[in-house]
This record gives sequence, structure tokens and C-alpha cells, in this order.
Amino acid sequence: MCVYIAGHPECTIEPKAKSQPLAGGPSHQHSLVDSGRKFVQLEKSIRQLERKIKGESGLSMRELRGMARMESTLLHKRELSSVGQPSLADVAHDMGFSDQSHLSREVKRFSGLSLTELQKTIETQESFWPYRSWR
Repeated sequence: MCVYIAGHPECTIEPKAKSQPLAGGPSHQHSLVDSGRKFVQLEKSIRQLERKIKGESGLSMRELRGMARMESTLLHKRELSSVGQPSLADVAHDMGFSDQSHLSREVKRFSGLSLTELQKTIETQESFWPYRSWR
């Protein structure tokens, strides 16, 4: 199997040095030489980057992705609110949560507040001004 990474082909077709012809086949065999070393190096690089991010921010990539998903959900809810009052179940479904309680648990996990408390805090607390600017 070949893996292609932008600018780095990971396999080539080369003739075997001392190939034996197959019955009814060509006189020389070609084999795929998979140099998975670069793929492994890329995997290490990704993991090293994740460790570096965790060292600098104190948050794992999973936590950062969860926070980004929570913020995307809040933004999506804000967009839907401009059209009408969206149900939390619809917002949860649109953003890929299994149900409304899954959304509520994630919001509580990352913000420390329930979804209702977070919405009130965004409207009243000055430190949450970036969320208000999404309007």
C-alpha cells in the first residue's frame, strides 16, 4: 500500500534484483517498495507537536479539540438564534452530539458552567466579551 504525503511519495516501483519469473508472467517482477520510514517520522512529528502543545498550554489535543467544538457549538447556536429560538436538541444534533445531554455535559466539562449559566454569563460578564462579539 502506498501512502502519499504532500511532496513526499512514500513508495516507488522498482525491479527486483534477482526476480524469478512467474509462470505465464513477465520476465522480471516489479515490487512496491514501501518506505514507511517517512510515515513513521511524520507520526513521531505529530506526537512531538502534541507534547509540545501540551507542555506550553497545559491542555492535551483532545481537550483543545473539545473546547473548539464547544465554541463552535456556541457560535452555531448564536447563528440559529438570529433566525429564531433554536432548540438545544437541534443544535446538539447539528454539531454531532448524540443528544442534548451530551452537549450539556461537554459544555459543563470545558466551561465549568451549565449551558444556561454559560449563556447568562456571556451576556453579563465583561470577561466573556469575545463571545458577545459573534453577533
